[in-house]
Amino acid sequence: MNHHTDLFPTPAPEPGTLARLHRQLEEAAEREGLLDVAYRTVDSPVGQLLLAATPRGLVRVAYDTEDHHRVLETLAGRLSPRVAARAEAAGRGGAGAGRVLRRPAPCLRPAA
Repeated sequence: MNHHTDLFPTPAPEPGTLARLHRQLEEAAEREGLLDVAYRTVDSPVGQLLLAATPRGLVRVAYDTEDHHRVLETLAGRLSPRVAARAEAAGRGGAGAGRVLRRPAPCLRPAA
């Protein structure tokens, strides 16, 4: 029977460390122009909406009844795998940093 012993255990990161590192990654990706589609969710009278934009403008509005993750995967497949959330980007026509998205291929999914 094989018993696995971790010879180099890694301690759990302190609270906030992963969020800080993620923000640094997002900022670097934005500075380098590595994100093509920015998205955000907003509350509206018809429910929560997902707004997605490229530097050219708004490209998708998804209603709360749609699977937002699936919408983002579709955008990543059709427009660019470089997709990220950004609080002020959607609707202003700018792609930018935010929670990087991840999916099995080169797409990215919101960090928890």
